[in-house]
Amino acid sequence: MVDPVAESLLEYRAQFPALETCVHLISHSLGCVPAQAKADLAEFFEVWQTKSITAWSDWLPEVDRAAERISKIISAPQGTVIMQHNVSQIMATMASCFEYTPERNKVVYEALQFPTVSYVWQAEKRRGADCVLVPSKDGTTIDTDAMCAAIDEKTAVVPISHVVFSSAYIQDVKKI
Repeated sequence: MVDPVAESLLEYRAQFPALETCVHLISHSLGCVPAQAKADLAEFFEVWQTKSITAWSDWLPEVDRAAERISKIISAPQGTVIMQHNVSQIMATMASCFEYTPERNKVVYEALQFPTVSYVWQAEKRRGADCVLVPSKDGTTIDTDAMCAAIDEKTAVVPISHVVFSSAYIQDVKKI
């Protein structure tokens, strides 16, 4: 029996020429290039070349529109999704908002975060953060009970991923 949803998704496969010769499983770093991208980049370059710095008045509203489309997909309230260059940048922005006091300076995060995320939180030590890294026993999952045990009244923030980037493991965020 053919799954109609899977079959409809297969129609998009032709839009990605590389999929004819390889399997593409890494989309967090470099997505598989769709055939339309070349024409879209040419259009982008044309706008940049002709409008120069004033092109930002066209581009920045597009970033906001993309964020709003994503908010609809994930059922987030309007105006609550923002776009940034990468996870490290948004994590550093967020980390800079905290005041790490002796009463509440603990940062608890898991070992399976995207590698650069750890650097962000380690840098917060100079501002008084006490970083607690919860290890993975198998390199694929994080023990939810171990995460919960590391969190206490001194914990200021628990910056975790809902889905682990390297294994697709889904954490029990609600319990944590």
